[in-house]
Amino acid sequence: MRKTKIQIIEETVEYYSADTSRRGVFGSNCVYYAPRLNDEVMCAVGRCIKEPKKLHGVFASITRLAEKVNEESLDNLLKEEYRGHSKDFWQDLQGFHDTRENWNEHIGLTEEGETNLKLLLTEYENEN
Repeated sequence: MRKTKIQIIEETVEYYSADTSRRGVFGSNCVYYAPRLNDEVMCAVGRCIKEPKKLHGVFASITRLAEKVNEESLDNLLKEEYRGHSKDFWQDLQGFHDTRENWNEHIGLTEEGETNLKLLLTEYENEN
């Protein structure tokens, strides 16, 4: 069953708030997928891709990815339940994930992150 934008946003926040070290962020760079000693880390979009290991070490950028594929091809990279959303949505979700000020390793979302989450949810509240 296809997830709505709101469901994807909320799922993303829950996933990374439970363990912020899961974010695929290394310094000022974000990658779609990177293995760790006992598990893996992925960016917000990498987590939704069918085969994230194929993007191992690739810096996460929907803009760069979009240059290589059209929206239909982007959908083909995603797990079925995440398909049908625009590149703009994925770019906004990735930007939210990548923004360091949105996250704190001890508490999950920061106060600024909560504010940005509300803005993101408001932006997409009337879209599926």
